[in-house]
Amino acid sequence: EASLASRAGAYEASTAAPTRGEVLAGAPDFDAVFTRFWDKKNWLSLGHSASKFSLAPKEAFEALEAPEDVEVDVEVTLEEIFTEVWKEIRFDRKEFCDTRKFSSVASAQKTLLINPRILSQKTRVFKGEGHRGARGVGDLVVRYSVAPNERFWVKGLDLFTKKRVKLAEIILARHLDIPHIDGKVVRVGLEGVLGSGAEVVVKGEGFRGNSGEVRDLVVVVEIEFPEFLSEEKKLRVKEILG
Repeated sequence: EASLASRAGAYEASTAAPTRGEVLAGAPDFDAVFTRFWDKKNWLSLGHSASKFSLAPKEAFEALEAPEDVEVDVEVTLEEIFTEVWKEIRFDRKEFCDTRKFSSVASAQKTLLINPRILSQKTRVFKGEGHRGARGVGDLVVRYSVAPNERFWVKGLDLFTKKRVKLAEIILARHLDIPHIDGKVVRVGLEGVLGSGAEVVVKGEGFRGNSGEVRDLVVVVEIEFPEFLSEEKKLRVKEILG
């Protein structure tokens, strides 16, 4: 009977529920499991240096795989903006393989519409087209800059240019022919005599706004005076101009 009671006690002890302390003592350590899973080989396969092991594994994973933006600088010309062309850009982007758990770099491309909106909005963000990481996808950030132009400049959406005109021409001519930024020639009528620095406005020949309205071309007239006049010519000018 004593032997039977001893065996019964051992059976009850073996089937008894463990205490809270025993459960905690026997539970696996999460950091240890995480470290074993993301071992050195896995970190290197993600393209990161071993120095990242100075961080806790979970923190290092979150820091390395956070979504990143791709930033691209694009220079455009006033001619491209005015004629509203399409322009293709190429850039490198990280691609994350969820199955194999590593990142690689791939070439990507994007076709951009170059339009007058760039004049007031120098930065444009394309959502979800940046680097692809384990924790999400970043954005593509395009920063525009406008190349200097020797003949044209912009104020708002008005297009400005200069026209050098000889004194005789500005007095006698009835119109001026102005080379436009898109290659065509715009004929501008003249009324009266213009002074140097006068602005001639040509309606509807500027940039197109977001709502469809078209601004103006402004021609700044610069008069070229002769470097030398003979006495005879001076008298003739005096007679004409009084």
